[in-house]
Amino acid sequence: MSALLPDEDSLFATNIFNKFSNGEYCLVSCPLLPYEIANGIKVALIRKRIDKVGAENLVDKFLKLNIKLCEIETMKLFEMAVAENLTIYDAAYLLVSRDTNHPLLSLDKHLKGYSSGFSL
Repeated sequence: MSALLPDEDSLFATNIFNKFSNGEYCLVSCPLLPYEIANGIKVALIRKRIDKVGAENLVDKFLKLNIKLCEIETMKLFEMAVAENLTIYDAAYLLVSRDTNHPLLSLDKHLKGYSSGFSL
């Protein structure tokens, strides 16, 4: 979200997406990501941070990124959420990170603690 919304100005997120766009990074996520992005853009629209055309353009821009989405097993997800005391949603991102051996990229301070020693 931080790399898409014009008023968020996150250098970290912008840097990641620039490197992804240039082919320097590979981004993978869970199937929740497009829904979470679309919901965040919808909230920005409702709060009048962006207009409807801008919101639609941001959703389209995100979809064109073609971030690889990895399926996850529900029981494995549930077990991780319970074991790590995470929401199912947060556990989904963590599980993909661990299963694909990719760093967990998040601005969420709680989730950043699960970064598995990766640094960017």
